[in-house]
Amino acid sequence: MSTAKYIDRGGELVFIPPFKTDPVDFYGFILDADIDSLAALCDKYLNTPLGRYEENRRFVPAGGFVLVACIDIPKMYSSTAPYSNWGWFKEREIGFWVLVIDQDNDDMYWHMPYLWVDNPYAMAMGRELYGFPKGIGTIVLPSSPDNPDQFAVDTLVLPTFSANTQGVVKRLVEVQKTSRKVQYGRAVSDFDELITELFHILHKEEGIQFIDLIVNEWEDFRHKKMPMLFLKQFRDVTQPAHACYQSIVETKPTAQNFKNIEIYDHLYEIKIFPCSSHPIISELGLKPGENNQITSNVSFHINFNFEIGTGTSTETKVQRNLKPKKLAIVGGGVGAMTTAFEITNNPDWKDIYESITVYQMGWRLGGKGASGRSRDEGAIEEHGLHIWLGFYNNAFKAIQHAYRELGRDPGTPLASWTDAFKKHSYIVLAQ
Repeated sequence: MSTAKYIDRGGELVFIPPFKTDPVDFYGFILDADIDSLAALCDKYLNTPLGRYEENRRFVPAGGFVLVACIDIPKMYSSTAPYSNWGWFKEREIGFWVLVIDQDNDDMYWHMPYLWVDNPYAMAMGRELYGFPKGIGTIVLPSSPDNPDQFAVDTLVLPTFSANTQGVVKRLVEVQKTSRKVQYGRAVSDFDELITELFHILHKEEGIQFIDLIVNEWEDFRHKKMPMLFLKQFRDVTQPAHACYQSIVETKPTAQNFKNIEIYDHLYEIKIFPCSSHPIISELGLKPGENNQITSNVSFHINFNFEIGTGTSTETKVQRNLKPKKLAIVGGGVGAMTTAFEITNNPDWKDIYESITVYQMGWRLGGKGASGRSRDEGAIEEHGLHIWLGFYNNAFKAIQHAYRELGRDPGTPLASWTDAFKKHSYIVLAQ
């Protein structure tokens, strides 16, 4: 939530959206990737900041693939006065795009874990407004889509992590056209045909794992929308290991005026040069062959205009500049204990709370779900009605999670959650 009017500063040039472009050349190369690595990436950059873990994940990868996007933007400008009359910029960029699914809302988004541009103002506007993870690089793109033979980015890297390592500018990513051809390469007449053709190609490719939602949501792409999702954050100067601001930003750029659409009939080799500061191969679960080269499954080019406007922002689990709080949970019933259990399942909960204290009348936890056995005869002494109906999905998920953490040895009392419950197919409730 904004708290003050933004102050423009000379030389800063962070304009107000929407931003529009003249026709851009978009080159795409689709690579196989390990879906488990992509799931871990979603957890790191999207789920964990929201406090979403394991069965409660919100964002998951749409499949085992990554898009390498190389984009030539000849003119980008703000359409909002007075910035619309201030001027425009050129921009070239290369990045890795991952298609993710929002399981809460059944939506799909492109998430970009790595992105480089050759324009410092584009980097500043992208990072500060949306959370694009933009870095500065020297971008090599073809002069024409007629013979797109090479793409590359050179940027500042740390080749290895050590006290004696100096940052140097090196080639990080390179895309090279080969002499080998593929059977599906051909020109297509419009964007709808391109999307349909790409879907059929990818759906048939061995190793590309599509799920039903992509089929259901494919119309979003047919209607020229490119939903994007980012982790926007700024490091806190008082607590540098924390963020003073952090949110998940969603925005939906739109595209118009498609032309010069083509699926290339040549194979392209993508080479990623290993370095400690940019663990692209391991983080994206890419599968390089000899000399760290990866063959693109599908390579294509599109020429179009696009516009990117405002977005929505979901604040993450905590504003890190706040002092950790003391939390009191009143009562020791099932709801209270589940609350304590869920809060402490967040690996960062000690950064959020100075302490968590449960206050309970008496010595026994569980509320109306509490039970015990008599000391002499071992008879069950109930304190309430103990029935969990089959549709208590969240309750059973919580108890299963608790038993996984508990890790009781087989043969011990109530060793598994199924030992703690007895199945019944007929229950009578009366008043």
